[in-house]
Amino acid sequence: MKKVLIINPVRDSLAKDREKYFPDRDKLRIFTATTAEEGLRIHREERVNLILTELDLPDLGGDVLCSRIRQEQSLRNVSIIIFCRDMPEEIARVKS
Repeated sequence: MKKVLIINPVRDSLAKDREKYFPDRDKLRIFTATTAEEGLRIHREERVNLILTELDLPDLGGDVLCSRIRQEQSLRNVSIIIFCRDMPEEIARVKS
């Protein structure tokens, strides 16, 4: 079973419409978090396969969260999608 972690504010829209966004949900286990730190804790415990997060989070940026995950050998084997606005400075942060 694949594990997906949705970190706020993406969580609000995706988690409500799981059937729409995740049609094979019987093959997925979906976790939600409201902060980057909570998401990091869940990933440490569950070793999720995919993290969906917004660039701007209440406690850390999604880019900082991604960097922290990539620095830890035991956590780095995960796909991460960071959502941002179509603004050059945000796109640059996500690319870095």
